[in-house]
Amino acid sequence: FNQEKMMRAIYWMNREYQRMLIYHFEEGFFTMFGVPEKPSVWYTSWALYILSDIKNDPQLERMGLFIDSNLICNSINWLVSVQNSINGSWAEISPIYNRNFMSNLTNLDYQEEPVRLNLSLTAQCLIAIKLNSDLVIRNQGSTKRLSAQLVSNSIQKARLYLEKHFSRITDQFELSIVTYALHLVNSPIKDFAWQ
Repeated sequence: FNQEKMMRAIYWMNREYQRMLIYHFEEGFFTMFGVPEKPSVWYTSWALYILSDIKNDPQLERMGLFIDSNLICNSINWLVSVQNSINGSWAEISPIYNRNFMSNLTNLDYQEEPVRLNLSLTAQCLIAIKLNSDLVIRNQGSTKRLSAQLVSNSIQKARLYLEKHFSRITDQFELSIVTYALHLVNSPIKDFAWQ
């Protein structure tokens, strides 16, 4: 890249970042269509995943692309707040438009009703949080340190949930994203997909 092309790329990245902000709400979530009544776990985790690539590049910041670390921390805290506190999984709150994030696997709840396991969505949330967890840890202040502990616990719960259900996965997309998530968190079963 020469300087002119790089500046043009920065310009377009800034425009796209501004477009993403239209779908972000101060509570920390993103929505699919900017409707505040329908926060999206999937879109919030996807946005965090995208922003993780940019926030770690100081050269981009020097050239004019600045990603607000408070936005990332608020979004992580929102994701942690909607995580299932018992088993560590995530479920979509708003309508689902991408069937890849609707797990085919189910469990029975305490009333013997089938419940989706949401392994691919849980893996995507785990990936997004893990890729941005260094930002939460780096921020100073007592509330941020508390957030760092909550984030660490959230990562641990999600990892255990994925490990528990890993052997049941038959779908290739689900296997791929769960394997990637388990590699990111250095799970003891991270290499089982290769066997």
